[in-house]
Amino acid sequence: MKPQWSVSDGKIAEIKDGVLVGKGDGVVDVTAKNGEMTRTWKVAVGKAELPKPDGAKAGDDDDFDMLD
Repeated sequence: MKPQWSVSDGKIAEIKDGVLVGKGDGVVDVTAKNGEMTRTWKVAVGKAELPKPDGAKAGDDDDFDMLD
């Protein structure tokens, strides 16, 4: 069973053939749903930056998954 993908703002990004495609600058929630399981990630697109969690220091990226 393949997951169902969704993006919170289609003006910033979309899922096309299983690939996240950026369309503009901003932060979106990307959600994968597979049966009863759901997982959501915040993704910075284009020149946008993810907000730091409360209490985080500059250069502290331990709470984020970094993808190239």
